[in-house]
Amino acid sequence: MAEAYVDVKLFDGFVLPYESGAEQYLGELKPWWDEIAASYPGLSLDPGFPAEQIPLLAHMVDAARMLGGEPPDPFAWFEVPCEAAQLEALTGLLYGLPFVEWAEPRMPAYPAGRIAYGTNEDAIVSQQLAAAPGGIDAYYAWRVAGGTGRGVNMVDVEHGWNLQHIELATVPIVPYSVFGVADREDTDHGTSVLGIVVAPDNGGGIVGIAPEARAHVVTSMRADGKHWLDAALLIAGDAVRPGGVVLIELASPRPWLTLPGKDPALPVELSLKTQQTIQLLVFFGITVIEPAGNSGDDLDARPQCDHINPAKPVFRDSLAIMVGGATQAAPVDGVRQPWLRGSTFGARVDCFADFEGSRGPYEDPVYPYHTFGGTSGASAVIAGVVCAIQGMQAARDGQCLFPTSIRDLLRNPSLCTPAASDPPGNIGGMPDLRKIAVHMGWPRILPAPAAAAIAGDSALLVGLGADDRLSLRMWSRLFGPGPELPQPDSAPFQLSDSQPALLVSLETAPLLRTLFEVFVTSVRGTLRYYYWDTLGNTGDIARDWTEIASLAPGYDVAACHPLYELTTVAAIQPSGQLVAVEYDATEMGNHDFSAPVQLDSLSTYRRTPGPVMLSRKPRTVDVVAIDDGGALRWIAGNVPEGNTITFWHESVAAQCDVAMEPGVKPGIAGTLDGVAVVAVGTDGLLHACGFGLQPLLFETLVPIGPAPAFAAQGHLGLALLHGDTLVAVAVSVDGLLHAAFRPLVPGGEWSPLLAIDPYTAVSPAGGATVVTQGDTVMVFAVLPDGRVCRSDYTPDSGWSPIVAG
Repeated sequence: MAEAYVDVKLFDGFVLPYESGAEQYLGELKPWWDEIAASYPGLSLDPGFPAEQIPLLAHMVDAARMLGGEPPDPFAWFEVPCEAAQLEALTGLLYGLPFVEWAEPRMPAYPAGRIAYGTNEDAIVSQQLAAAPGGIDAYYAWRVAGGTGRGVNMVDVEHGWNLQHIELATVPIVPYSVFGVADREDTDHGTSVLGIVVAPDNGGGIVGIAPEARAHVVTSMRADGKHWLDAALLIAGDAVRPGGVVLIELASPRPWLTLPGKDPALPVELSLKTQQTIQLLVFFGITVIEPAGNSGDDLDARPQCDHINPAKPVFRDSLAIMVGGATQAAPVDGVRQPWLRGSTFGARVDCFADFEGSRGPYEDPVYPYHTFGGTSGASAVIAGVVCAIQGMQAARDGQCLFPTSIRDLLRNPSLCTPAASDPPGNIGGMPDLRKIAVHMGWPRILPAPAAAAIAGDSALLVGLGADDRLSLRMWSRLFGPGPELPQPDSAPFQLSDSQPALLVSLETAPLLRTLFEVFVTSVRGTLRYYYWDTLGNTGDIARDWTEIASLAPGYDVAACHPLYELTTVAAIQPSGQLVAVEYDATEMGNHDFSAPVQLDSLSTYRRTPGPVMLSRKPRTVDVVAIDDGGALRWIAGNVPEGNTITFWHESVAAQCDVAMEPGVKPGIAGTLDGVAVVAVGTDGLLHACGFGLQPLLFETLVPIGPAPAFAAQGHLGLALLHGDTLVAVAVSVDGLLHAAFRPLVPGGEWSPLLAIDPYTAVSPAGGATVVTQGDTVMVFAVLPDGRVCRSDYTPDSGWSPIVAG
């Protein structure tokens, strides 16, 4: 099987038989093909769609013609298999063939990647990343497949950058065509722009809106010393090709001013030649983004701008996305203020972003991050939005949106945050990636919900809802998922996109009741706590139980009760430290959780989704997490008699020949003697070990089985069945749930890892949650469309098929 493919479209009217090896029918054009094939032995031109889809395609074409339209010809598309290392060079050569209209590398579909933004300290205060109406909601897009901009080519066209800045040094930025030496101000400008778009999730500073986009840089200065923007734009288009993004970080001065000097007031397409060059790139399938300018001029009121004014007869549409800027005052009594226009404006301006509050890297030796504004900052934000949109679309079906389709999304008033109407904005709206993803049908993939067995085959599921509030519901095997459980009204709040911790306990004093408790972080980096019981009592999840930014948003927390009166929560801090906070119910008053206590001073935990923990017997706590170096670490705690403060022991690392994947949250289960843990190794295998188990049933991390390869992200499930049998569940790289069992007896061995349902794939990013009740094992996961699903195991019937909620 080929490693990669180039998709090729033939010119209209040039017809070849739709079969493998179609190059043999090229006739007099065959020598052009043979010249390329001489460098790539075995090159073939094969149909671009499977043979079994040909009748369907023909039917679709006929149906469209019967409706009076002329559809694109799917039989003009062929594919050229090749090696991955040949992909880029071969694409360019094929594109140059006289019978080829279009050639592009086939983009693979990626699962939703996890961006651990909570340990990039400046990301928490980077307003451009936040949910609407404050930002464009990159947090939401990062949980959508492709929403990190993965594989999307973008180029920044301006004067200079510091690619060695601490925020950019590890980013594979390509200086595609760079000449001249920029001054300090220009370098600061370019560095900030790139940071806003592609700054990586490196555990410090900010995170770009599209951190997995492929960045290139091009200067408007050419090799001969000319500042020649049109030529630079063509070079930029060659760098990114169809589906790519060209960000122009330059503007034009006002032509009606006689004084020379820098005056970045107007769009660069004030130049008709530049306008037509931009239009050429867009026709080529490249999205072009340009600033409207910073002066506050009305483009519609100047005759020099008539060709940019849609109301004028001389109007020409470059098809670029023109970006304005707006400012937002601080909230008043907790109420957000409207966005007020700050930039150049007019009917041609398509959308806006923050005019003065975006955060980016700067050349500052003391603190290398500052706010960065103007329509330069706003255009960088929009470039990140476009990269995220193209990434999500490509992950969905392997194709990119045409630039005008993207512009239509950004212009759609129902998919954006509006600017104030007084005075009229004339700068469009600020895109909302959440609304755009929902509108386009691109599902967000959240972790599998936390679960607790309630009675029989029923379980309580707790996760994040569509509005970023708690989602609580019961799911019985017989009746399926029930309706959302009601929650009391409270002040507006937003939880971070993580898996909550869920505790269910039966209390007998002072009254008999079942208590349900949920712990999760907010986007402000605080701990949120919600409870309800069978007596009708409830808590207020809108309250902050720790200080702002004391915990890293986007990371899971874990919770347990080592004592009836004591609640212990393990979490990750923005610094990447593993910590615990505790609540002592014997203290009078409605007080907060304690200050964080560091559990492991020698390791950091930025790459893990979060820790796992349990209390296997009174006064004990066991915390397990994978550090950034891939070591599986166990930290034991105990509460001395007569005390309600936990004493923590030093961490112990499990011994193993391979490192564990930090991006996979381990599974944990406990007995009175110790804890069992499962993790995924960098070898792709599922490993298991025990800490403190007596007798020492297994001490080191050893593979459960030789196959299959498991995903390097998501959550693992581990539970005890009947108190004496472990059941482990994990998601393989191809999205199948696998399970294995092991009796906790000396000499016990793991059963083979078998697919629970070989016909149904789930999302590796969602992972799996496992709970047991009597003879039943309940497994919950997330389908690729974002829906929660379930499978059950009983000794009599084995695993049931996966069913969706």
